[in-house]
Amino acid sequence: MTAIHETTTGQEQTTMLINVKNLQKTYGSGSTAHVAVRDVSFEAAVGEFVCVVGPSGCGKTTLLRCLSGLMPPTGGAVNLHGKPISGPPREMGLVFQEYNRSLFPWMSVRRNVELPLRKLFRGAERAAAVQEALTAVGLQGHEDKYPWQLSGGMQQRVAIARAIAYRPEILLMDEPFASVDAQTRIELEDLLLDLKAKYGITIVFVTHDIDEAVYLADRIVVLSEPPCVVREYLNVPLPRPRSQTETKALPEYSRLRNHVYNQIVGEH
Repeated sequence: MTAIHETTTGQEQTTMLINVKNLQKTYGSGSTAHVAVRDVSFEAAVGEFVCVVGPSGCGKTTLLRCLSGLMPPTGGAVNLHGKPISGPPREMGLVFQEYNRSLFPWMSVRRNVELPLRKLFRGAERAAAVQEALTAVGLQGHEDKYPWQLSGGMQQRVAIARAIAYRPEILLMDEPFASVDAQTRIELEDLLLDLKAKYGITIVFVTHDIDEAVYLADRIVVLSEPPCVVREYLNVPLPRPRSQTETKALPEYSRLRNHVYNQIVGEH
């Protein structure tokens, strides 16, 4: 793996995977121009879980689309392994919020997960990758069902399985649990932490849920009101593995949660 750069603090060394530098995005031009992202910079290290939070409508989804290569920035740059991203890179997986629109209803669960693997693996190797991904998200036994036969939470598990099946180095997630109920959200959060621990994937996770960000992240990027800039980079030193009951009972969890809340709501 080629590093973007390495930073050393004392004896600790961190390898950066993705670097976002002075990213800007403007829609339109002239008097009708709309600035969605004014100036955003941050990095994500190999194996790091970075959450991006901010007020509603501040440009989080636009930012993620620029990171994924689906949308070109107006200014600044997004580098992966030190090279500018000019289109969706092979090393990246993307999970959307609207799972019911990202899955193909006429395809079985197996075929939905298999789709991005068709040019990468053949025969038994592809079948094994699909089965491993579905087992990792707890969907063994549901391979031949169709998305419309599954609950919302199970459909999002299919979307996650499809994203991890070809083992991306970095996973971008755009509010992926916003459309499910509270209990399912808790289950999916813990599933995601298990997958990160198992595969060592770097994750950049956009969310409007402050509790979710503090529970999941190693580091939080707090965005401002639109057009957004970075208000703060916040380290989350909560111990891992994390627990919905034990972690959220820690005084440090409450302190961090209140701090991020005040950063976002206080701006209003």
